[in-house]
Amino acid sequence: MLLRADFKPLSPFKSFPESYTLFGAICWGIRILFGERTLEDVLEEFKFDPPFLISSPVLRVRETFYFPKPSLPGGYVDVHTYTEYKAIKKVKKARYITQETFKRILDGRITSREELSKELENNKERLYIEQNLPHASINRITWTTTGGELYNEPVYYFGVPFSVFILLRNRDRLNLIESALRWVPLGGNKSTGMGFAEVSISEEEGWLKEYVVSKTKRFISLSPHFYDGSFDLENSYYEPYPFMGSVENFYGRITSSVWKKRVLYIGKGSNISIFDQKDFYGSLKVAYEDKNTGKRIYQYGFAFPLYVREEK
Repeated sequence: MLLRADFKPLSPFKSFPESYTLFGAICWGIRILFGERTLEDVLEEFKFDPPFLISSPVLRVRETFYFPKPSLPGGYVDVHTYTEYKAIKKVKKARYITQETFKRILDGRITSREELSKELENNKERLYIEQNLPHASINRITWTTTGGELYNEPVYYFGVPFSVFILLRNRDRLNLIESALRWVPLGGNKSTGMGFAEVSISEEEGWLKEYVVSKTKRFISLSPHFYDGSFDLENSYYEPYPFMGSVENFYGRITSSVWKKRVLYIGKGSNISIFDQKDFYGSLKVAYEDKNTGKRIYQYGFAFPLYVREEK
C-alpha cells in the first residue's frame, strides 16, 4: 500500500526534513500517543522486516511535483567548450527536477548528465529558501549562554507544499503513522515554533505506484540510506555524506548525551545497481546507547526505491 502525506508548512524549519527526520517524528509520536512498549515493538520489526518505508520530501508547485535530482553518469570527461561546461554546471547546481523529467529517467530515456542538462532549461522554480539567522551560543551541559557570543544557524522557508511517500508493508501500523505525523512537528527548535505543518494522508494511486511495485536490477532512491551488501557499487552512481544528528530533548531528556554517533549516508537520488533483488535495502543503526538505562536511539537508513524500467 502506497500512501502520500501532504504537508502545508506553517512555519520555518531548522533543517531540511529528510526521511530520517520524519522517522524520528513518527517514533516520538508513537511513544507519546501509544506508549513506549508500542514503540519498542515497532523498532523490533525494523530489525528484521520494516513495517513501512518513508521517502524524503517531494516538493509541489500547483499540480507539478519536483523530485530529488538523480545521480547520473557523465559530465566530468571530454568537456571542451564553454557551452558544454555551462550545461554540466546547470546539472550540478540543480537540486530538484520536474516529475516529467524524473519519469523519463525512470523509463531509461535519460541516462546521462548531458541528456539531463537539455531538460533543465525551463526548470526555474524557487522551491524553498535557506537563510542564516543569528542565535546565542548555549552550553548544552549547563543550559546557559556562553558569554553572549552569537552564531549563524541555517533556517529553511518553504514557499510551496511538499509530500512524503510511505510504502506501508504492515497495514496494522497505519493508525500509528497517521496519528504521529499529524501530531509531532518536524526537526529541531520546536520550542521556538519551527517545524509545524498541516498534514493530510491519503492512498497514492498515481503513476509512482508502478515504479514501486515493478522491481528491476536498478533503482533510484527518494531517501538517504545506508550501504547494503546487495549493492553493485561499481555500476552505481551516488554521493555519500557523513551525518551526526543531535538527541531530541524537546519531549524530555532520555540521555545525557547531546549528539548521536556519526553515520555515513548514501544521498537521496542515488542510482543504485543491485546484485540481488530484495524487499528492502538499508537498515537501522544504533546511534546511541545509554550505559545506565540500556535505552537505545536508532538512526533510520532505508532506501525508498523507485525501479528503473530500462537500462542502456
